[in-house]
Amino acid sequence: MTAATAKTIGAAWFVTGALLLAWSIRSFRWWSQSEERFSGPRDTILIFATFAVVALLGAAFVVRRVRAGRVLLLVLSSAAILYSGTFILFGGFDDTSSTYALCVLALFSLSLATILVRKRI
Repeated sequence: MTAATAKTIGAAWFVTGALLLAWSIRSFRWWSQSEERFSGPRDTILIFATFAVVALLGAAFVVRRVRAGRVLLLVLSSAAILYSGTFILFGGFDDTSSTYALCVLALFSLSLATILVRKRI
């Protein structure tokens, strides 16, 4: 595990986690004020909030060179790739906002990068 790679991946996941958490909070505020409270957006918000919390924990552990952080980020990456793949496979771009689609693509890209450099973190 090289320190530079671990810090880079950790920083990238920290930023991603913070952005996902901010998106989740903003979306939850919108959803809670909405007249139509169907469960679709709420489920998406909870999924992204979970990704955000795990990303922040994993990033903190990786930067501090704790092995649990590496495991957390690899598990998160695998789950994110499955989620993103399902999103893309079932045409999720048709009925969602461009911000959400960009979040999913960023999550997929970072997850793929994490898995590719897993030996160095």
